[in-house]
Amino acid sequence: MVGEPPIKYLTAWRIQLAKHLLLQPGQEIQQVSLQVGYESDEAFSRAFKRYTGEPPASWRSKVGLIN
Repeated sequence: MVGEPPIKYLTAWRIQLAKHLLLQPGQEIQQVSLQVGYESDEAFSRAFKRYTGEPPASWRSKVGLIN
């Protein structure tokens, strides 16, 4: 119904939610990875990089928040 496979839609949704959470003060990458449904921060980081082109920490620092 949304024009893409369910797993691709789920990944996109998780990454968009993660971006929002990463912008919140005090959010650790490990916490965000669990909150968006990844069992490890390594798996989350790989998925985030695959989707955005850069790891979560780099993306966060690019938008002005250094963890």
